[in-house]
Amino acid sequence: MRSTAELRILWAPACTPPFARYTLHGGGVVTVDVLVVDALKALNAVLIDWDYRTRRADTGAYNCRQITGGTNYSLHAYGIAVDLNWSTNPYGRTLVTDMPIGMIEDIEAIETVGGVQVWRWGGRYSNNKDAMHFEVVASPAELARGIQSQTTTNTERLIVTPEDERKIQAMLDTQGNRIIEFLTAVIADNFATSLNKVAKWTKAMSDLTVDRVKSGK
Repeated sequence: MRSTAELRILWAPACTPPFARYTLHGGGVVTVDVLVVDALKALNAVLIDWDYRTRRADTGAYNCRQITGGTNYSLHAYGIAVDLNWSTNPYGRTLVTDMPIGMIEDIEAIETVGGVQVWRWGGRYSNNKDAMHFEVVASPAELARGIQSQTTTNTERLIVTPEDERKIQAMLDTQGNRIIEFLTAVIADNFATSLNKVAKWTKAMSDLTVDRVKSGK
């Protein structure tokens, strides 16, 4: 994967328009290079998928400044890096983040039409961790080819509340064999759609409050 120095060369000069403003899920507003907008939309689609809400007060992107602890330009100065909710995803020696790992992996899985990874997460830095930070690692020419229309998985998962979990356990205690028979039949029919069927059946059986079924790893 490209180094920061290589990215500076590819995206030079720093602090030079044109830039574009974009509102992320939850209300955070960021300014990026115009060539990054489609990549940012793909990132935002993942935020929506996971319902991870950015905050306007501590989310940003373009900033014509030097890199933290150095003298060269930060990638923020090129409009190719975004910081999300920095109060709960701080920069430091120890990784601290409120972002689900599955969401991070989905963002990292975003690729160009040519199969080039688009985003790198600062939480994977070998030294200080920058959990708020995502930076573009594709070149302008690679981004110009477009973003793959679907880069996250289609696996569906059921999100339930603690009260739902108690009801499910009670149901297992009283109807375990019946449930196993049903799940086996559903999964054998078509795994790709089985969880939706399970969600509907479970709700009908125990009057669960299903928050929602959403895509994600």
